[in-house]
Amino acid sequence: MGLTGSDSFPSGSSTAEIQLREQSNGTQLILTHDGLPVTRRRMHRAGWNYYLGRLELFLLGLEPGPDTFVISPPLS
Repeated sequence: MGLTGSDSFPSGSSTAEIQLREQSNGTQLILTHDGLPVTRRRMHRAGWNYYLGRLELFLLGLEPGPDTFVISPPLS
């Protein structure tokens, strides 16, 4: 992961790994995102939390509603 043309966060500079583990009450999703610059961690944490929350709603059969996640300031 990264941004094409970015000097501070070039494409391919980070990796996201998703593990699924069976549990007695469902499936546990473990997300590990490595290689993020310190300056990008808070923003990525917010994004992952937002989209994983939407995924959970969908998997429960609920409508997550419109996608309102906004990156501020825009990525460059």
